[in-house]
Amino acid sequence: MSSLEAKRLYYDTNTGLMPIIQALIAPPVTEEDIEHETRARREKKERKQEKKEGLDLHPYYKKRGRSHNHDYCDACLEGGNLLCCDTCEASFHLECK
Repeated sequence: MSSLEAKRLYYDTNTGLMPIIQALIAPPVTEEDIEHETRARREKKERKQEKKEGLDLHPYYKKRGRSHNHDYCDACLEGGNLLCCDTCEASFHLECK
């Protein structure tokens, strides 16, 4: 056995002792703290769900990543039949290019 093999360190790649150490040094937790944390998580989840439901109703948010295009031509500033850019908010008449 060489001296390098004798000095090799073995690391625990599983959960190890850290969760146990953190539990030992953590401040005391009361039932009130647990209830508060549970309630906060539930309220956050409910707010997120309400926000998601509200956005689903509006056609602007139907497709993620798409912006709402202008209702006027960016070259002549008039409405009509417009070609809409897929990557930005710009819209143009075919004649205006």
